[in-house]
Amino acid sequence: MDQKDAFNENIQEINCSDKIHRNKFSTKAHHGVINIVKKYCPSSIKSYSEWIDCASLDKYYYFIKNLGHGDVEIYIEISPDKRLVYADSDKIIVKSCKVSYLQPLRESRFIRFSYKNINFAGVGLITSWFQAK
Repeated sequence: MDQKDAFNENIQEINCSDKIHRNKFSTKAHHGVINIVKKYCPSSIKSYSEWIDCASLDKYYYFIKNLGHGDVEIYIEISPDKRLVYADSDKIIVKSCKVSYLQPLRESRFIRFSYKNINFAGVGLITSWFQAK
């Protein structure tokens, strides 16, 4: 089965500041475009998105919207096997209430991003859109 056909709808629970947010996100291919939308709660500790297998994809990229009060530091990471990890971007700062576009410089089988708050002590909220063809 082609990876683009293998995506299904999922439910994700995010624990932010003792609140649980239920986020329905679509991972369906629509007209050949994959769109995965997820929410994450950055804190002062570096965290990671899930690995996405890009083996059958031609183009892939992220949009990140910072819904929190502080700036968020993000790095794109790629890997051939989820163990050997390479930071494929310079530090990307997403300001509060702003959106950034992230695209890896190199191709690899797996992709994810790391994130953390850099000037805000609390827990924030970001939304990521992974889109691919």
